[in-house]
Amino acid sequence: MTSIHGACECPQCKYVEAFTFYACGSGEEQTLCPECGYSEWTVLVIDRVREKAEGKRCPKLTKAGHWMHRRYVRPGCGAFCIKKREGAGVISALRCPPDEGLLAWFAGVLADPNVDPEHSYLNLWDGEKVMCVVGGVQ
Repeated sequence: MTSIHGACECPQCKYVEAFTFYACGSGEEQTLCPECGYSEWTVLVIDRVREKAEGKRCPKLTKAGHWMHRRYVRPGCGAFCIKKREGAGVISALRCPPDEGLLAWFAGVLADPNVDPEHSYLNLWDGEKVMCVVGGVQ
């Protein structure tokens, strides 16, 4: 399946390099901001009755006969990046503000010799701006 990956402006914090993904075949989309943790995604609505009868994934159809999609939006509370010294890392959004347990866990992650602390971070979105709570320069 063909997909398009790119960057867009985050509607929450206005960061201009939020990740965006579009699956051309299904029309599904996803956006994730690595700064504030904002995420939104659009997925196909699956017709479970047809799927069971036909034995394959079947999208529900609108009255006009088009595939039905559902859109979800999650405001971000923050985001984190754990960059490995070699290989890939991980970027994820926070669903709630970081507490002492999360801060202690992240400090432990940064102490791992396989993690690059200069390029790893934990950000907090306070409703107006992004603040780097723990970590290196992005």
